Amino acid sequence: MRIGAGGGTGALPWERAAGRSLIDLVPVVPGPGSGNPCHWQLGKLPAEAAEDVEAAAWLVAEEIMRLRTRGATETFDIWRTAATTEGRISDPNRPRVEPFVQTVFGSTIDPAPTDHVEGYVAEVVWFLLTRDGALDHGRTIRRIEEPSFYVTGPGGDGLVVSELEDGTLVFRLWEIKKHNRSGGISATATRAMTQLATRGAGYLAQYVATAPNSDGDVARLYAELVDHWVDAHSVAGAGVGIGTSATSAPKRRCFTTMQSHFPRLNEPGQLEGLVVGIADFAGFSRSVRDFVWSAL
Repeated sequence: MRIGAGGGTGALPWERAAGRSLIDLVPVVPGPGSGNPCHWQLGKLPAEAAEDVEAAAWLVAEEIMRLRTRGATETFDIWRTAATTEGRISDPNRPRVEPFVQTVFGSTIDPAPTDHVEGYVAEVVWFLLTRDGALDHGRTIRRIEEPSFYVTGPGGDGLVVSELEDGTLVFRLWEIKKHNRSGGISATATRAMTQLATRGAGYLAQYVATAPNSDGDVARLYAELVDHWVDAHSVAGAGVGIGTSATSAPKRRCFTTMQSHFPRLNEPGQLEGLVVGIADFAGFSRSVRDFVWSAL
């Protein structure tokens, strides 16, 4: 059976997802104990909500292809038309679409490693929920860096520049991990915090090298990212995001040791977190991949 051909309502995943954003399907609320010391958010979508899980997988797959094809709207349209019908992309068009897919998912004959796929899906889920306002905290996003084209490419996982109500620009550098083991996520969170604390300045240096030049105040902030990070300036901050299964999402506190990794980022709001628990995360990631593959 073609993916998405079932469902209790009879509606297909792209029909159920129409007009909705990921945050509509994965509601985000402050996590237990948020603010001490880390302001963190928790999003959950349990496996029992099967139709919403499938719709969310389609939304993520569609946005992945939209992001990866960017301005090549004809290429995106070719993929989407095939993915939402019983057809497949015709042979003359397959070479136009496959390069956008294979660098992250591989092919059905030579699939990418499972860890890479799950890690990439975690990054995209973080990106979409952040873009949708999961982390606004009264701020307005001015720029958010999109996920890397190459899933194993070096560099930071996420960077968000936001404007406070008084016009001040602040930034948060994020490390995103997937957690697909049984048990709590504390070890995964610690690994992410350690990596970000150790490599953060280098990640920001890469963002400086690709800074926007058309938005004056944002461009000026980009030029100072490394300086502000090294100085632990009040406009700098760190964030850790984790994609996991709904049953592994924290029920009590989380990120309680984050201050020890970033002792100089000690002003309210400088430390942030986002944990997203979606069904069985490994299975969810496979569904995202299969939606992308379904056109090929």
